[in-house]
Amino acid sequence: DFLGIVLNPAGLRIMLGEFLLTHAEPPVYITSRDGLKLQGHYIPAEGEYKDNPKGIYLQVHGYRSHPLCDFPGCVMDMHNDGYGLFQIDNRALGGSEGTYITFGILERYDTVDWCRYLEKRFPGVPVLLDGVSMGGATVMLAAGEDLPDNIRGIIADCGYTSPAAICKKVLKQWFRLPPFPIYYAAVLWIRILAGVWFTLPGKSDRNRYRTGDATLALAVWPGTCSVISRRPLFGQIG
Repeated sequence: DFLGIVLNPAGLRIMLGEFLLTHAEPPVYITSRDGLKLQGHYIPAEGEYKDNPKGIYLQVHGYRSHPLCDFPGCVMDMHNDGYGLFQIDNRALGGSEGTYITFGILERYDTVDWCRYLEKRFPGVPVLLDGVSMGGATVMLAAGEDLPDNIRGIIADCGYTSPAAICKKVLKQWFRLPPFPIYYAAVLWIRILAGVWFTLPGKSDRNRYRTGDATLALAVWPGTCSVISRRPLFGQIG
C-alpha cells in the first residue's frame, strides 16, 4: 500500500522515479567553465503555477549519488505547493560529463552557472539552493561566489566544513589512519590528476563560507543519517 511504499526508501525512490518520468521536461545542458557538458532536469510546478512558479528549488545531490536518492521525501510536496524543481547531475555523474569528483571545489562553479541559467530562463523567479551531503557543502561554497540576484536562500543538509576536513575524517573514521602522510600525498596526486587543491592556498577553509557580501538566508541541517557528514563537522562552520 501507499504507506508501505513511503516507509520503504527503495519503494519511495521507485515512486519518485515514476513521478519524474511523467512530469520532468526533457533534459537541458550547459557547458562548465572547463568545457564539460552538464545535464539538468526541470520539473514544473503543479496546476496554475506550472508556467509561473512561486519559486524554484535548485537541488544538488551528494557524492556519487543522484537526485532520486537524495531528494525522495520532499519533491512531490514542493511540486504540489507551486514550486518548480531543477535537479542537476553533478560533474562526472549521471548525464554530465567529467572524470573527477572534486568534493565541491569545482562543483560550486557549476552550481553558480546553473543559477545564471535559471535567472535567464525564469527572470524574476526566486531560487533556493538545496544541497545534500556533498551537495550541501557545494551550495555553501557557492554562497562565497558571485551569485545572481535571483538566489534568495540556501538549504544545506548534512554537508561538511571543507573537502580537506571530510577526507581527513574518512581516513580516521574508516581506516583509523592519521592524515600524514597519506592525505598530503593524495592532495598532490589530486592536484596532478584533477588540477585542484583540496586546501585552497592562502585562504582558510572556514573563510570560504564567509566570502562575498551577499546576505542570504541559510538553513543548516546537521542530521545524523549521513554516513560521514554529521554534527562535528557542522560545528566548525561559523
